[in-house]
Amino acid sequence: MQENIYAFVRQQEVLYRSGSTKISKYVNHSLSETVQTIYAYLNSKHTSGEQDSLGRDKPFFNVVIAARNIWFRATEIARKNIVIRETNSKAMVAVFLATQYLQEWMRKMRFGVFLADWGLTLAGFGSAVSKWVEQNGELIPTVVPWNQIICDTIDFDSNPKIEIFEFTASQLRAEAKKKGYDTKVVESIIQAPMVRMTITQDLQDVKPYYFKIYEVHGQFPVSYLTDRPEDKYDYSQQMHVVSYVRSQGDSSKYDNFSLYRGKETKDPYHKDDLLKEDGRTLAIGAVEHLFQSQWMINHSVKAIKDQLDLTSKLVFQTSDPAFVGQNVLTNIENGQILNHKINEPLSAVPNGSHDVASLVTYMEQWKAIGQEVNGVTDAMIGTRPHQGTSWKLQNLEVQQSQALFDLMRRNKGLAIEDMLRENIIPFIKKQLAHRKEIVATLDAHNIKKIDGLYVPQEAIKRYNAKVIDHVLKNGTRPDANLQNELGQVQGEQSQLGNTRYFTPSEITDKTWKQIFKDLEWEVEVDVTGEESDKQAILQTLNSALQIVVSPGYAQSPQAQMIVAKILSQVQGFSPLELAATPATNVPPQQTTPTPPQKPQVSSPPSARALVGTPNLSAVK
Repeated sequence: MQENIYAFVRQQEVLYRSGSTKISKYVNHSLSETVQTIYAYLNSKHTSGEQDSLGRDKPFFNVVIAARNIWFRATEIARKNIVIRETNSKAMVAVFLATQYLQEWMRKMRFGVFLADWGLTLAGFGSAVSKWVEQNGELIPTVVPWNQIICDTIDFDSNPKIEIFEFTASQLRAEAKKKGYDTKVVESIIQAPMVRMTITQDLQDVKPYYFKIYEVHGQFPVSYLTDRPEDKYDYSQQMHVVSYVRSQGDSSKYDNFSLYRGKETKDPYHKDDLLKEDGRTLAIGAVEHLFQSQWMINHSVKAIKDQLDLTSKLVFQTSDPAFVGQNVLTNIENGQILNHKINEPLSAVPNGSHDVASLVTYMEQWKAIGQEVNGVTDAMIGTRPHQGTSWKLQNLEVQQSQALFDLMRRNKGLAIEDMLRENIIPFIKKQLAHRKEIVATLDAHNIKKIDGLYVPQEAIKRYNAKVIDHVLKNGTRPDANLQNELGQVQGEQSQLGNTRYFTPSEITDKTWKQIFKDLEWEVEVDVTGEESDKQAILQTLNSALQIVVSPGYAQSPQAQMIVAKILSQVQGFSPLELAATPATNVPPQQTTPTPPQKPQVSSPPSARALVGTPNLSAVK
């Protein structure tokens, strides 16, 4: 570690720009060079310049964008595909309420936009860095561009990260006010105008008065916070926001600015990979797989262009010494009249195309190998099959190539599961734990599901309360009817429309915090977009439906076990959902009660059936 955070940032910038990693004896990898090449190819730009040594324009026959888009489309996971399910009946209520707030949070934070940005970055680069920040009571996820972050080339998680921002004076003041930066330091930075530079220290544009800010996260010596040399052997997770410029009096020195510094609980950055690569932080995405193919295709197209340009010109030759040292091609393009001596020959030079067909074939070979490396078939890019190719064979090719993308999609699903367990669900728990009452807006299915749990239980509670009260006062059982209580509770619930109000259980030692304890580890995160064979799922559900509606199903434990076993193999459906769905209403009780021998409360058969269900109470 350097003596202070400013020296550390400057060192990391230099290492990032010029350093490389030796993965093996024959493999060197430069994260900076790879990232810059990917950005160049995605924008159809040559890394060697736009013109050749003779000043001729070089075409860019882009093949990486189509591959990147296919990877993105084939591995896409939408917001609606993300659900969480309970793994046991005890967690049903907690998961139910957390699901409602998860959907609300995803809508509010535009999580679908985040997933699209995240997925496109994964497809193009092979890896994507996301940042999770809690600000003003909200959890805000963002995707960090690869050209704005400096990180270790080999080990991303265990090393510090530096994110670079460019602000105008007004933007910097607003950012300081929002995040609590030192305003005096901000004004000092504004007095030192800069221009925008890329991460490789190239001039980004000619606009002055842009200020580069470095946000640094990682394990650093405590002396970075205390400025005491004796603390340099103790480490903690820290966040620093700094900036620096060269001193005007001495270019070898720097003016350093610290806008913020302090400890933090955890690193806000998280990196995900489609297919992880050993020995390097950045995985290999669709663009990098095509580095060689893109270069050779451009080379072939350039050769074809040069030949076609040459054949379109009239080239002459002569033995007249007056033309020695003259560029005939340039002269002709400028419309110059050729004057030569009498009796000296002036003849055309045969400049027909040599073999453009061979160059085209050579280029197609590189395109084909590029598709094979990326797992992309002709059918996936919309190319018509060759004459005589059967539909079954073409469909088989698509299914075989899709297997690679299914693996990538599963990896994305696991990454989303990590996001939920590590960031989203803990945030939702924290939001719900301190509420006295939780309000949820439900659809028709969920209303039936939650009312099926609450209405019978609340009716039994009221029925028992009336019985107890009457027995204690009069010593006899009252003429109470459970069916009347059911109707009254159901009527109260129907007046609420699609809104329900929830409070913790009436058990005094039960709170929301206890109900949601360890919720992130008691749920199953199901990314239903992983499943590609929808037809098989529908057939399985149809078969299960035939069994469920058949006579005698409710009285056959064996049939119920078989259906639960079938549904457990179907992604996107849990047997607990079937068990939680009320089949029938609680049957009416006898209108003529029998006085008990002694004061006691007994539950009717329908109430006994509710033993073991989650405890859910609604107060309104």
